[in-house]
Amino acid sequence: MAQTLGSRGYATSGIGSHIFLGKRFGLQNGFEEYDSELIKHYNQRRESHAQISSERLSDKAIDWIDQADEDRPWFLWVHYFDPHHTYQPHEGLTHGEEPVDLYSGEVAFVDLHLKRLFQHLEEAGLDENTLVLFVADHGEEFQDHGGWMHRRTLYEEVPQVPLILRGPGLNPARVTQPVSMVDLAPTLYELLNIAPPAGLQGRSLVPAMRGETMTPAILIAELEGPKPVDAVRQGPWKLVIDPIDFSHELYNLDEDPGEQNDLSKDHPAHCATLLKALRTKLKQAEVGEGSRVELSESDRANLEALGYGGQ
Repeated sequence: MAQTLGSRGYATSGIGSHIFLGKRFGLQNGFEEYDSELIKHYNQRRESHAQISSERLSDKAIDWIDQADEDRPWFLWVHYFDPHHTYQPHEGLTHGEEPVDLYSGEVAFVDLHLKRLFQHLEEAGLDENTLVLFVADHGEEFQDHGGWMHRRTLYEEVPQVPLILRGPGLNPARVTQPVSMVDLAPTLYELLNIAPPAGLQGRSLVPAMRGETMTPAILIAELEGPKPVDAVRQGPWKLVIDPIDFSHELYNLDEDPGEQNDLSKDHPAHCATLLKALRTKLKQAEVGEGSRVELSESDRANLEALGYGGQ
């Protein structure tokens, strides 16, 4: 989006806060400005995970907005990272010492500093002509299915994340229909009245935001690494499958949102249909190699220490 909007005259800026977002990995492409000051010490393992950065991130975002050219539209991406292991305590916001208590305190801390950013938009008179999209990349597991954190399972506590969109002409509403992150760019392009780039995956969610019923999409998730897992969902049905030995589980999320009752033996036809849909979607996603970064031994050691090893 930074590239597309930049080509249309938008000022574009990104503010990162984690080692994966360093300029060496290419995410800054398309941004006129890319602030990586808060990306800490890549060669010191878990350094970014241990930082508390939300206050600085909102300060940086507010400063950039204040200095932005009033005659140009702008696109600003800010990456908040605090609600992520290692969980840090926050005075007055953290209530308890268990991992879930620390995590809740981290979420409250980010909320506090997001509020400052949103209030500043209002105080600057920008809230009525600014689209705000808030989304997370994953949730965390707290023994829901026997594990901790993420990158271990694809049960709903991990891929089900917040998605909030506010902007001119959008009436307050809650959309319960499941959607995918690949839908975000098409949605923003429609709201901005900009034709999306050719080949863009996903679909605009604007009809659903207007109260219209959309055909349930096929949603997929992939977890790579030493113990890979795939998941596919359409409507209430969700198939979780091991792509190596093809062991699988089937759930009806309307009746069993906690995914406790595996129905795969009772509904083999549903399993076959969803597996075929998964393979089709994955085939459609094979669009080329993309860019590559050569990893040093230090890079690999850091990734493995953070739980992101594997192929």
